[in-house]
Amino acid sequence: MRAEAAVKGRPRHELSMALFRPPALALVRALARAGVRPEPVVVCHCLLGLAAAALVAASSPTAWLVAAALLQLKTVLDNADGALARSTDTVTELGRYLDTVLDFVVNVALFAALAAHGPWALSALALVVLTLVLSWDFNSEWLYKAARSGAAAAPGAARAAEPIAEPIAAEQAPGGGALLHGFRGFYQVVFEPQDRLVRRLDTALFRLAGGSDYAPGSPERAAWSDMLSTAALV
Repeated sequence: MRAEAAVKGRPRHELSMALFRPPALALVRALARAGVRPEPVVVCHCLLGLAAAALVAASSPTAWLVAAALLQLKTVLDNADGALARSTDTVTELGRYLDTVLDFVVNVALFAALAAHGPWALSALALVVLTLVLSWDFNSEWLYKAARSGAAAAPGAARAAEPIAEPIAAEQAPGGGALLHGFRGFYQVVFEPQDRLVRRLDTALFRLAGGSDYAPGSPERAAWSDMLSTAALV
């Protein structure tokens, strides 16, 4: 397995590279040799996140420490699933949606657990804010890449709109078609409106600042969608 193939093509890597990528790549090498597919890794780190949420809901400081450790392990696995898919040429649309949706499920569970220790409205607000910040981060990176590839920043392009391998074949994932349909539908209801909002807001802000719409691939757009605001959380 080549490490270069496992690394996701992102404009910025600093925090992820320093903290989580080394153990994730070591795990990827072992999983690739064992012939493990990425989807079970996604399910595994989702279960770790749900276990952490259950511990957060408890009142024991020891449980909270264990939850914190589980969340760090979840982050390592969350880095490993995509790297495994890229290094073994098993990137699929289903895998992308599965990762996005199950991460959201874990976030909901964690903030629901926090609500056990304080006002539920604050936990709900924090979940909404985190979800929007993550959407802004994802779309900032998408816009950065689009500005340098000449792609139109069309609102509503799915979060799985990065280059996707051909869909999972029936022999690779029995029932994968139904699963893909379900996860894609969930994405379209929960995340696609956020993508539309961020990209429309970005276009409106550029128009406000420059007096006109930006042209795909133009120097102005590349300067607007710069690395200072891209992938800031990773």
